[in-house]
Amino acid sequence: MHLPPAPPAISTCIQRAAAFYHEPPLILDAIHEVERGWRGARILNTNGTHDHGYNQINTIWRQQLHAQGYTMREVTNHDCANVFVSAWILRQDIHRAHGFWRGVGWYNSQNPYHAAQYMERVWKAAYRLTHPVTAPAPGTSPAFTATPLLPATSTREPRLAWHQTLIQGIR
Repeated sequence: MHLPPAPPAISTCIQRAAAFYHEPPLILDAIHEVERGWRGARILNTNGTHDHGYNQINTIWRQQLHAQGYTMREVTNHDCANVFVSAWILRQDIHRAHGFWRGVGWYNSQNPYHAAQYMERVWKAAYRLTHPVTAPAPGTSPAFTATPLLPATSTREPRLAWHQTLIQGIR
């Protein structure tokens, strides 16, 4: 299901958070489409934690957020704060994962199976947001069929051609 465009205030927050943390705004939009959070949301997970607000920030981040000056109440009830926290978490996950798409997967879970599923859901959401008429065929996610842009001899993780197209507009 395709979501309508975010309200202007949210769009502005997404643009600013993406610029501040050097991430494509489309990925923050896609994360929201996958998470489907809303202002005031507090969703109980099977492990006893809760997901809060617009981009469903998990309570496992509470201590680190408090150290940064955020309360869970702000994260739950202030969409812009939630988007900035989401971008902050994503930036940390990308850095720790040593790769963009692995970091996107880690936004949800470091379990390889769950991370791969989440990464593909975010990719498909981003694709739907940029290609609203047709969605990718099942099993054709570039996350799993990427063409490296680096020489085969490189030891660095290959970047996805699709990701390069995504970020061209924000450089």
